[in-house]
Amino acid sequence: IGEGGTGPNTGGMGTIAPVPGVDVALLDRIADEIVDPILRALADAGCPFMGCLFPGLKLTPDGDIYVLEFNARGGDPEMQCVLALLKTDFIELVLACLDGKLGELDVEWHEEDSAVCVIMTAPGYPGEITKGSPILGLDELNTLEDVTAIHAGTTWKDDKLVTNGGRVIGVVARCQGLQQACDRAYEGVRRIHFEGEYHRNDIGVSSLNR
Repeated sequence: IGEGGTGPNTGGMGTIAPVPGVDVALLDRIADEIVDPILRALADAGCPFMGCLFPGLKLTPDGDIYVLEFNARGGDPEMQCVLALLKTDFIELVLACLDGKLGELDVEWHEEDSAVCVIMTAPGYPGEITKGSPILGLDELNTLEDVTAIHAGTTWKDDKLVTNGGRVIGVVARCQGLQQACDRAYEGVRRIHFEGEYHRNDIGVSSLNR
């Protein structure tokens, strides 16, 4: 929850994509050692996986790779950040999965761009949270190019958009270059307001400094 990776662990306070230093060789190793084996195991068990399965990984200074979790839902900052770089219509991917024709689809990406997702949380997160605070400023955010607000813990109450969870909104920006994407994402964050809102101000900073 805290800047610099301090304090209680959370479901995620922000993400960047692509991650500097993750090259083709490392991606191939992750595929060979982690992704392909789990897909084969699922197929052998009679439940071949269709969809978006991503592992949460920890890379050690010694070059070891540890799996923290597998996830397969669209509500995570990791997936939201990666999908911002997807040029192919996501619905085409879903339909291709349903038809068993994903291998025939030419998937395209915004390969020259970077994406940043900054999570805005309710007070108390990741512990006991406060709900029901009005959310203001989304109209202002919608005037920004290449910035999107992803709703997570929100709901309508008395004709008002209010907070309804710990991770309330993810602000996602896609730009040329990580620095510009960070700047634009935080510009979007500054447009949105609700009581007790909290976000980290260092998403992407370590990669920029690297």
